[in-house]
Amino acid sequence: MKPGDAVSITSPFYPSFYPDNVECTWFLSTTSDVEIWSIIFNIFLTSDSIYASDYLKIGTGTNVTSASTLVEFHEFVTPGYAVSIAANQIWINFLSSIQHRHTGFDLTVSPSEHLNDGK
Repeated sequence: MKPGDAVSITSPFYPSFYPDNVECTWFLSTTSDVEIWSIIFNIFLTSDSIYASDYLKIGTGTNVTSASTLVEFHEFVTPGYAVSIAANQIWINFLSSIQHRHTGFDLTVSPSEHLNDGK
């Protein structure tokens, strides 16, 4: 991706309920002098203390690991919530449990020029 590009990513069947027991991962990359901005429009996931909860994670690099996770969502997030990530490679990982479905998420990821120009 390059500055000015944008990609929309949604959970399966959004805005209808996502299926049980699903995992989806997306990998995005840009040139080295770009800062990736992830703007999240809607997130409706379920979280239950008894059962495994559904989640949406965003991290950096090319491997989906706990160590590279920057943000993690387990339930409703205010529409328009924005996350800025300074990296040229990010991943987005969605996991649904075997119970308690919801409408999921809709987010837009767009890279912009690097904000830190060294001054």
